[in-house]
Amino acid sequence: MTVYRALDIIPPKTELPNKPPSAAIAPHLIIENFNKHGRGRKSARERIEAMLARDYQMQKTGNCDYTLTVAYDLDPDGVSLEDEIENLTEMFNIAESYRCSIETDIYEIGGEERSW
Repeated sequence: MTVYRALDIIPPKTELPNKPPSAAIAPHLIIENFNKHGRGRKSARERIEAMLARDYQMQKTGNCDYTLTVAYDLDPDGVSLEDEIENLTEMFNIAESYRCSIETDIYEIGGEERSW
């Protein structure tokens, strides 16, 4: 078999699947202990940052500021951007498990400039 005949047998390249739409959001997190003798603020922040890095490609932009990339579905049966933002409430559960409170402001970067 010649090289040219082998090249004719190779199937054409398939196109890569389209990337799902995504939004860049900027949360500002403030984590505090429930009382002055409380411990766990550092552990809570580390666990929240690990979750955000794993699920939302987190980039830390400041002491309490982050940039997240949130992928969502435009399909009515899929996961919308609002549902993905609702999933971020897991941060509150993590903070409470370490006896901390969390205050967050979430803004969309670009796009419609929404806030939650």
